[in-house]
Amino acid sequence: MALEAEWTEQIDGLTRDDGPTIRSAGAKPFEIQQAISHDAAILAGRHEFHDTKYRKVTYQAVATTRFREYFPENVTNDQNNITRRSPDVTVDVPNAAPPPAPKVLYVLPTFVWEKSSDSAWQTCSRRGGGLRVYLDRPWYSSGDGELMTI
Repeated sequence: MALEAEWTEQIDGLTRDDGPTIRSAGAKPFEIQQAISHDAAILAGRHEFHDTKYRKVTYQAVATTRFREYFPENVTNDQNNITRRSPDVTVDVPNAAPPPAPKVLYVLPTFVWEKSSDSAWQTCSRRGGGLRVYLDRPWYSSGDGELMTI
């Protein structure tokens, strides 16, 4: 029996001018070779990513026979005849380290001019009060869904 894992992640290698790209990834974190009952198996192991980024990982247990060579070829040609898959389980794997401090490139105020007039007066007023902060790359240093709060 094996455990299969799939996820996507944002990659910002600073080599592209158009920004980060999304990469699909997958792994078989571990396999077990033991007798199990007909309806349950205990998978115990640790999926190592070798970094500290956040990921949303979908896991699925996959079981197959150890006796493939004893089945006729017409049975083993179709993997569905000798393989069973569990339902998918999605797990949030949190990041294990804080991201580096952001590098601010520049800050611009945000506002809008509103004009109004009646028969005698024209008025022009400014509404806003926000700031737009532009940050330097790389982005997603601690994984997908990275947010900056103030």
